[in-house]
Amino acid sequence: MRDCLIQLLSKWGYQIVLVATNGQELISEITQDTLPDICIIDIGLPLLVELETCKLIREKWPCILILALTMNIVPSLTQKLKGHADGVLSKADSILEIKSVLENLKKINQISVK
Repeated sequence: MRDCLIQLLSKWGYQIVLVATNGQELISEITQDTLPDICIIDIGLPLLVELETCKLIREKWPCILILALTMNIVPSLTQKLKGHADGVLSKADSILEIKSVLENLKKINQISVK
């Protein structure tokens, strides 16, 4: 899924500045040079609990938008992510839905795609 998403994002004009396998790696790898506009976090992320990853990103880099990607969107998950993620998508959502959400986040926050 990750490789497919990376290919799609690149095709849509997004520059991939960082790919991490878990929350701890993501937090430790974000620097001024790799500061992303949008962070797509897999809710199945191991090691550092996903919610904790979202909280840390929000605290340290409030300018980074967070999009949570999950297998199943359930109300309890959506509630937990409220205030910590800017959007939640299901992995079952269509490619067009994912693109639409990214486009809306981009418009709201005036992110330029390179």
